[in-house]
Amino acid sequence: MVTIQDFIDNNENVPIIIESKQTKDRHDPLSKKVWKGRLDEIPVSLRNLEVISAGFGLAAQCNVLVVVERSESNV
Repeated sequence: MVTIQDFIDNNENVPIIIESKQTKDRHDPLSKKVWKGRLDEIPVSLRNLEVISAGFGLAAQCNVLVVVERSESNV
């Protein structure tokens, strides 16, 4: 399992967007933006989330990490 913390540890401090999806289906077209900023500024509460997809957003011109949406019972 790759987490957001792994990206923080292994990459330079770059702009990033974190999006969430309701399922682990990488092809699910529905996602919502959870956070936008620099890698080192990501809140501690998001750092242990599992990353299901990572890439570069052409429209946003920055890296995008996709995580599975947390249910209220897992918060």
